[in-house]
Amino acid sequence: MQKLLRKQQWMPIAFLALAVILFSVYVLFPIVQSVWLSFYQWDGLGEKTFVGFGNYIELFQDGQFWTAFVNNIYWLIFFMLAPPIGLLLALFLNQKMMGIRFVKAMFFFPFVISQVVVGLVFSWFYDPSFGLFNKFIELFGFQPIAVLSDPNVVTFGIIAAGLWPQIAYCMILYLTGLNNLSPDQIFSSEQFDQCMSVNLKPHFFTAQVVAPAMAEAGGGSIINMSSNSWMLGLSGYPGYVTAKAGVSGLTKGLARELGGQKIRVNTVLPGWVMTEKQKRLWLTPEAEAELMVQQALKETIEPEDVADLVLFLGSDNSRMISGQSLAVDGGRL
Repeated sequence: MQKLLRKQQWMPIAFLALAVILFSVYVLFPIVQSVWLSFYQWDGLGEKTFVGFGNYIELFQDGQFWTAFVNNIYWLIFFMLAPPIGLLLALFLNQKMMGIRFVKAMFFFPFVISQVVVGLVFSWFYDPSFGLFNKFIELFGFQPIAVLSDPNVVTFGIIAAGLWPQIAYCMILYLTGLNNLSPDQIFSSEQFDQCMSVNLKPHFFTAQVVAPAMAEAGGGSIINMSSNSWMLGLSGYPGYVTAKAGVSGLTKGLARELGGQKIRVNTVLPGWVMTEKQKRLWLTPEAEAELMVQQALKETIEPEDVADLVLFLGSDNSRMISGQSLAVDGGRL
């Protein structure tokens, strides 16, 4: 057994070793080597001559370096717009309406074409004689601009050409995620807190208030109300199921904590109880037939069935029952 555990401890290292070696050889080593070579004068073939920081001094005195540096800053800033713009487009396209498939295809188009085609399309788009960009700005009284030959705007024109497919890429990622989510799956922090406040917090704070009085009286019985939904793994109600599971966990903890003071703590897990509201709003012949298939006892659960268990847990007849979650669900669990 110990040999097996030792092997399991080494397994992650074995799997990571190859990746670390490849990353070191093809990424880290070239970076370190480039920094080391930057302190030498070398044509790539002959002998290397150590010049210290001479290459860096020459670089910082070169105007073209600073032009390239500023242009890279522009690229960095404007390319950060791709994710938020892609998200906005994804939210717009994530709806059902006539013609939305065609619109999606148009937005997908930049992602599937090659960079060469993107460059060609934008060369036509920026053309000062017939390009759509200049035709558009002429509508507002501006003179045509030769974007790709004007040193003041060419960087921004190329950035726009590069940003076009990048936005499409971000949009596809977001749209994929949105298509995998239904509105029922989107559960906000506020909704979760509200669910806990309604279904879990009252049990905790009520027990905290009544326990001292029960202990002073020589004992008592705390009966929490939960649901069998969390044990069934009911889908579509994540906050509710979490809270109801928390009630059973709270019951276990309180039973241990208060048992020394002769205070019993139990939880009742009702199934589908046929109250008047349930019958009026949700009970259908089809739903009742399906419920009878799932239950061992082929009768509906009435409020009196739950009340009888509560009365039993509150009486001295249950004096040695504590920390339990008892289901009243006709044998559905």
